[in-house]
Amino acid sequence: MLRLTPGGLEVIELAPGVDLQRDVLDPLPFPLAVSPELRPMDPAIFIPGRMGLAEGPVLDLRERVTYRADADVLYLNFEGLHLDTEDDAADFAAQLEPALAAYGRKLAAVVNYDNFRLSPAAADRYWAMVRHHTARYLSSTTRYSTNAFFRHRLGERLALARLDGHVYRSFDEAVHHLDPTPAPGPGRP
Repeated sequence: MLRLTPGGLEVIELAPGVDLQRDVLDPLPFPLAVSPELRPMDPAIFIPGRMGLAEGPVLDLRERVTYRADADVLYLNFEGLHLDTEDDAADFAAQLEPALAAYGRKLAAVVNYDNFRLSPAAADRYWAMVRHHTARYLSSTTRYSTNAFFRHRLGERLALARLDGHVYRSFDEAVHHLDPTPAPGPGRP
């Protein structure tokens, strides 16, 4: 698998049985960078039959939390996240806490709620986490979902959880309404 970087294409994953030099680098008529974190592709991709993707998370935490220094904005991608039990919500909260704390100051955040599922059993713990993270780590938060019905339902849930209930219909709209005022913190008045 390749990704486009500012320096060009970079190999980030290899299929099982593929030799990086012989099968990828040597045949190409142009140079290709190799990620220092090169990893093997999931072998389950190449086995006939169902992969069981519905049973596990779509993204891991490091793919869900992205900081853009050029915009000084934190992007939280909760797309496809399914929290079915109180333990699911507690586990997610425990993973997210150190990721947010690592920035050392409050940041503005945009949260993607596309295809997010929160069961009633997980709701109280999840909303407690959101209130905690909002107060401690986030200076401003906007949320969005492309699904109109879900936006309405999520807005109601946010209001019941005593949080700002507005959910925008697109990423661009959410970014546009983000409060750009930096929060006080180390190196900031």
